[in-house]
Amino acid sequence: MNDWKHNYHSHSLYSDGKNSILEMVEAAGRAGLKSFGLSDHSPVPVESDWNMEAGKIQEYIEAVREAESAAGPMELFAGIEIDYLRGAQPLEGDELARLDYTVGSLHYLSVGDDWEIIDYSVEHFEKLFRGHFGGDIRAMSMEYSRQQSEMLELYRPDMLGHIDLLSKFNQKKPFFDESDKSWLHPLFDVLELAKELDVIVEINTGAISRGYRDVPYPAPMLIRRCAQRGIRMTLNGDAHTPEGLTTGYDAGLNLARECGIKELWRMTKKGSCGTEWMPEGI
Repeated sequence: MNDWKHNYHSHSLYSDGKNSILEMVEAAGRAGLKSFGLSDHSPVPVESDWNMEAGKIQEYIEAVREAESAAGPMELFAGIEIDYLRGAQPLEGDELARLDYTVGSLHYLSVGDDWEIIDYSVEHFEKLFRGHFGGDIRAMSMEYSRQQSEMLELYRPDMLGHIDLLSKFNQKKPFFDESDKSWLHPLFDVLELAKELDVIVEINTGAISRGYRDVPYPAPMLIRRCAQRGIRMTLNGDAHTPEGLTTGYDAGLNLARECGIKELWRMTKKGSCGTEWMPEGI
């Protein structure tokens, strides 16, 4: 049984989750979580069947607040996963200010005049990887890292989501040799910026629960870098169903320990003053 009772990366019917906010909150309580946050994908200015609809952020926040009565002793937070698209109109600051926290992620990569989805399907990834980067994972990683850094500078999110998402499909259909760690080197710059901005880097088990990987994000080398540089980390489930709320948590905790992480961080309510970050040993 896992020792981590928190999850701040989860999705509902407001984006690509399979259940309502209330159903996810009730399931989190049954799973014994002490704190839980919804973080549905933000609206984007392109056609999408998995992002929140435009103009729905306030309705979404209110729906999370209404679900607090079902949370019991569990602390409930309203967050959002910011999907950054280079050159797109940024999300409104007053909308983000009404949230308890944000998770910054990069699911779209800007190439030329287009935004290409990275992790929607194997076919989408292959088109992007081979068509735009000639099958060169290091070149793709360098561009991915640049755009992640832009997102961090623009939005200053509380957490950074799945920093090496480029590996999502690589276990089922290998596109590149992961034993060559040079593709991870550009991501060191992203980690340094996260440290500078005091952004928490997540260990993410979502690809395990959805059957794409049998290990969490990020790669051990990146977690060791966080340990060496004193970059704070947390463990999230990236849950799209109640069953995925804590799937892979044991693997995530074991990986954290093996890579030298001494503590994970959790969020807590502080009266009416919003949120604060608190350490919790693992």
